[in-house]
Amino acid sequence: EERTLEFTFKEPNQKDKTFALSEKGQFIGDSESNELTSSIDAQLLGSVSSSITASDNSIIIGGSSSKLEASDNSGLFGGTLNRISASKLTTIVGGTNSRIIHHDTTQDIASQIIGAASSEITASGTGTIKNSALVGGVTNKIINTKDSSDMFGQVIIGGLNNLIQNSGFSNVIVGGRYNFIMSQ
Repeated sequence: EERTLEFTFKEPNQKDKTFALSEKGQFIGDSESNELTSSIDAQLLGSVSSSITASDNSIIIGGSSSKLEASDNSGLFGGTLNRISASKLTTIVGGTNSRIIHHDTTQDIASQIIGAASSEITASGTGTIKNSALVGGVTNKIINTKDSSDMFGQVIIGGLNNLIQNSGFSNVIVGGRYNFIMSQ
């Protein structure tokens, strides 16, 4: 267990706020509700009930109830209930209940979700989704269910319930509802 130096700010008529600085120079804001484990040079700033696990050089700034797991060089900025798992070089900015999830932590994924709600970029098995983005919208998805198959350059901008699945390279959906691009 890593040693920390904790600071507690006490204000009359307000809840005490505790911050921690680890022996490796990591900063954990609100150390009572946030958790930072097995990560080198990772930071939790201005967030509540969030965690970073096994994610070197990663950061969560603001937001609440978000998780960053096994995702080096990645970040969560604002929002709530967002999650990045096994997805190196990825970011989620704002939004709520969105996720980027892969199962192979050795790949550079470099995908982003910006300001979306209940949206996801997910790959199951050994497939990946690289350099792809979801911008705005609600329940939009980029999904790869094929083993040993890569998807690259997929983009959904806005809209509702749009889907790009197992489709290879460079597909785009702009706005609309219930649009899909699929490959068997």
